[in-house]
Amino acid sequence: EIINDLNERNVEIISSLPTDPFLFGDFKLQFFNTETPRSLEGRGENASSVGVKITKGSKSAFLAADITKSSGLEDLLGDKIGHVDILKIGHHGYYGSSSKSFIKKLSPEIAVVTNQLGKVYPNVKWTLTMDARVPIFATYDNDGIIASITDDDEIILSNFIM
Repeated sequence: EIINDLNERNVEIISSLPTDPFLFGDFKLQFFNTETPRSLEGRGENASSVGVKITKGSKSAFLAADITKSSGLEDLLGDKIGHVDILKIGHHGYYGSSSKSFIKKLSPEIAVVTNQLGKVYPNVKWTLTMDARVPIFATYDNDGIIASITDDDEIILSNFIM
């Protein structure tokens, strides 16, 4: 139905994403899980989630979409992604996201969740804040949160667009 609606509106459908990193202005982007691995077929739509690593200067962020350990993606992608400074927590912080092994591989210094902090599963909060000592900021609390990387390689957190 979505494809039919897009075709009716003459919206270009992009069906393949690049797997190699590429420059986009001042940023380097790299997509992960651009094709669902055969070993994960049948594990639900989260096994098809596409994450993106964004690098600017020496800082990086990983936007984890709905990537979870329960889908198998965290185990497949953690080593490939490597260290990031900012992690957009996968699956809104719900069950199966942000396992200890994934957080250890990415070792973020800041985590952002697209949710209310009170709705993040307790094991996700525990893994990040207690095990890894990573603070979590929520997009739906206190007027939201925006994480930015400046031209001076600083991470700025705010609740307004600068």
